[in-house]
Amino acid sequence: MAQGKAPWCGVASWLGIAVGWSAGTLAAQAAVVAGGNGMAVLGAALVGCGLAVASRVRGERWPWIGIGGAVLSALPLLMYLLRMMLKL
Repeated sequence: MAQGKAPWCGVASWLGIAVGWSAGTLAAQAAVVAGGNGMAVLGAALVGCGLAVASRVRGERWPWIGIGGAVLSALPLLMYLLRMMLKL
């Protein structure tokens, strides 16, 4: 299989952080603080991972771009879960 497609979904997977920040800001403005942070980090992880999977399904070249974006977008979720488990 030739991997000649431009990595647009892989590049877009890095936008998970921006989507999570936007969702957190909107939730904070709506005064839903308890659910706001959870929704923000979950949204960031879902966007990043979903677009990374889409880039692999499309067979885009340079798969590390999508994988890196998914990992970066999932970091806030990891930090949120660790903070919740360790009660920090």
